[in-house]
Amino acid sequence: MKFSSDDQQVFSRISGDSNPIHLDTSWAERVFPGAIVVFGVFVVLTVLEALKFSTPICGLKVKFIKPIYQDEQISFSFLEKDSEIEIQVFIGKDVAIKIQLMQHALARIRNIDISYTGLAAEACQAEELTFLQIQNASGSVKVPGSDNSIRSLFPNCSRQLGLNTVQGLLALSQIVGMRCPGRRGLFSGFELRIRNKSVRKPYLSYKCVYANKSLGFARLVVLGYGIEGLVEAYFTLPKDKLVKIYPESTTRQYSESNALIIGGSGLGHTCALLLANGGAKVCVTSRSKPIKGTPTFDLLEKYINVSSRILDVTDSASVHEFTSNVCGEIRSIYYFPTPRIFRRRLRILSETDTFDFLNYYVFSFVRLIETLYMSNKCSKDVSIFYPSSIAVEDANPNQFEYYISKLAGEEACTLLKKKYPRINLIVVRLPRLETDQTNSFIQISSSDNLSCLAEIVEKTEARSNCA
Repeated sequence: MKFSSDDQQVFSRISGDSNPIHLDTSWAERVFPGAIVVFGVFVVLTVLEALKFSTPICGLKVKFIKPIYQDEQISFSFLEKDSEIEIQVFIGKDVAIKIQLMQHALARIRNIDISYTGLAAEACQAEELTFLQIQNASGSVKVPGSDNSIRSLFPNCSRQLGLNTVQGLLALSQIVGMRCPGRRGLFSGFELRIRNKSVRKPYLSYKCVYANKSLGFARLVVLGYGIEGLVEAYFTLPKDKLVKIYPESTTRQYSESNALIIGGSGLGHTCALLLANGGAKVCVTSRSKPIKGTPTFDLLEKYINVSSRILDVTDSASVHEFTSNVCGEIRSIYYFPTPRIFRRRLRILSETDTFDFLNYYVFSFVRLIETLYMSNKCSKDVSIFYPSSIAVEDANPNQFEYYISKLAGEEACTLLKKKYPRINLIVVRLPRLETDQTNSFIQISSSDNLSCLAEIVEKTEARSNCA
């Protein structure tokens, strides 16, 4: 069993959950867990669709353990004992989801009552909430899918659990993915009492009853359609330091610089801001045309000395096309392309992950520098900043593929220096900095992006202007 992009689109339409972690590859690659995740409720309903229940189900308890990626093969097993059915969903041999179906109501749920105010409606886009907004979140939602479309997709569930219960589960996905925690949230689990005999409310109301900022965790109560109960979710918060850089400087310390930023989001965005503020001519690359709301688009809106170009460093044709259209002599290069760093570990060593990291940090890096250098598109004494990582020293076995590739990147820099002695290579093992990829559910202290990168930019530009 697996879930395709088309499957995801269908579920999104009937549930009203269009969170980009489930649909937008470019967004999903930048945030935890780093790839398109299948809708949790979609998996649950699809598994239940394959089962036949001999007795009425009064309670449903689900625990999400590992995210399931789009197009990933999964399997499940079930065991019926006493008054409940236990189901486990697997990725290979690892348990990803645990589901319990019960003939009795759950003890933790006690006649939930939520005061409903406002109009229940489908959310237009996933909310980006502050912690205070998560704490105080409440409201109601309706699912956009028609009764016929829901019955068509989940006929067995609609018959055995009740159409209103399926609607409630779909609305649950919309609440967590769109309303609270919203754009940066993922299910932890839920415990529900099923009330499929009567529909008290033809919508699902919710209220946050607990939120922990340090753990990135929220608990909600829900009531409506054919369900009532508790929902738990993890969340991350947007980092102010990613977008709030000091106002434009009046100094022109980099006015003689012509800098190329490879990868314009995250750390690349901060470097571009520092350079642009200092008067440098800056070209920022991205794999696709910048759209409104992205870091590169914001740079282009604010600075006349910033330009943008499309470049996929892993594609040799893209590298050669980019190089042939470079205007002016590049004096400094900052290399920030990266695949997703934090990956779900299913086995001791992944050849696929290792090659993916090596492709970005070694092969693509060397090819790009050599292509630019041999094409005379950069100065002979060009300064190149290569970001390594403190992970090389930590040697965390759960990040083996990542840190061994960064170490290989450091060696690649040594080889480039030997082949092209005039190149100025600045290699720094960066501490944990605040980026979308390091923005985890549990709040972990990070070094300040601005002060760390300001020192690096100053050092790189000083070398680029040394004759």
